[in-house]
Amino acid sequence: MQNSSNIEIYDLAVIGNGIAAQSFLWNLSLQESKSQNFSIAHIYSEKLAPACTLRSSATVSLNGIEADVSTLGNDMREAFFMFDDLFKTHRPNGVEVVPRTVVSTNENDTKKLTRRYKTLKKINSNRLNCELDGAEYNSYIITPEVFTKWLRSNTQIKKDEFLLFLKNLEKKDDVYHLILEDGKIIKAKKILFAMGAYAKIFEKFLAPTGAESIEIKNTIKAGSYFEQNIDLGDKSFYLSIDGHQVLYRKNSFESKLIIGSATTIGAFEAPDYQALAAIFNKVKTLLTFDLGEMSDFKLVTGLRHKGPKRLLICEALDEDKSLFRINGLYKNGYTLGFLASKRMVNLIFNG
Repeated sequence: MQNSSNIEIYDLAVIGNGIAAQSFLWNLSLQESKSQNFSIAHIYSEKLAPACTLRSSATVSLNGIEADVSTLGNDMREAFFMFDDLFKTHRPNGVEVVPRTVVSTNENDTKKLTRRYKTLKKINSNRLNCELDGAEYNSYIITPEVFTKWLRSNTQIKKDEFLLFLKNLEKKDDVYHLILEDGKIIKAKKILFAMGAYAKIFEKFLAPTGAESIEIKNTIKAGSYFEQNIDLGDKSFYLSIDGHQVLYRKNSFESKLIIGSATTIGAFEAPDYQALAAIFNKVKTLLTFDLGEMSDFKLVTGLRHKGPKRLLICEALDEDKSLFRINGLYKNGYTLGFLASKRMVNLIFNG
C-alpha cells in the first residue's frame, strides 16, 4: 500500500460523478466566497460504477404537479423551476425546449391524465395516426453527454480528480482515509457520497462492520429503453402514450430515437425485454412513421436509486457533520439533483 504521509488533506471528498455530484460541484463553484479556498478530491470510476446520468432519456417537465399537495410534489415543483431558471439564465448546451404531447388510448390511462391535468383535449398530431385525449405543454429534453460536458466546463473550482474505484474507508484522528483500487490513499476532512444506486450496492463494502443499514428502505430500480440513431427530420419531438415515451432528440450532436421505458427491481442490467417489446409493439401501431424492427434498436439500462415515497435524500450521516449524502433522485435526477446540490452546499457550510 502506498505511504500516505505526504498526501494533502482535502477539505472534502466527493464520491461519484453522476448528475448529483456534478450539480453540487457546479453549484458550489458559483459561490466564490465558499469555494475559493476549499480543496476537493473528486473520486469516481465509470468502469466499475457507471453513473445512470448518461443512461437516461433525460427529460424535464412540470407535469401538472400542484403545490402543497405533498412533500415530494413541492420538491419537484421547486426543482423544476430551479432548472427552468438555470436554462433561462445560462442557456446551457444540450438542453432544448420541446412541446410534449401526452395522450391515452384507454379509459384507465385517461382517468390518470384527468387527475393530473384536470382538463383534457382532443389531440391531433402529425406523428399519431388517430385522434386521442390528452394534453400538450412545453418540456425540456436533454442530451446528457452535451449537458454534463457543459456543467463540467462551467465548474470553476479547485479540485483534483481520481478516476479510480473507492475500495475502502477508514477514519483516523478526525481525518478520513479513502483507499482507492490502486492502493492510493486520499485524506479528507469531510465526504459527500453521491453514488446513486451504488450506495446500496456497495453499502456493506464501505460501511463499518456491524453498522446499521441506512439503505434498508431504499430500492434499486433498473430503467431500460430502446434507442436508435436515425434521421426523422430536423425537429426534436416528445410523445407520451399511456405513460410510454417516444422521444426524438435532434441536434448537432445526435439524431436519436428513444422508446421506453421498462423498470426492473434490483441491480440488474439485463432488461425486461418482454415489457419493452410490449411497449414497442403498442406505440408502433399508433405512429405515422415506421419504427422498423426491435432488432434495429440498442438496449440501454441505467440503475436508479429510489428512496421511501420517492423522497429526495439530502442529509448528514453523522452528528459531527463530516459525512453527507445525496440520493433518491430516481426518475428526476436532472431537476432534483440541482435542488439537492443547493441544500447540500448550505448543509456542509452552514450546518
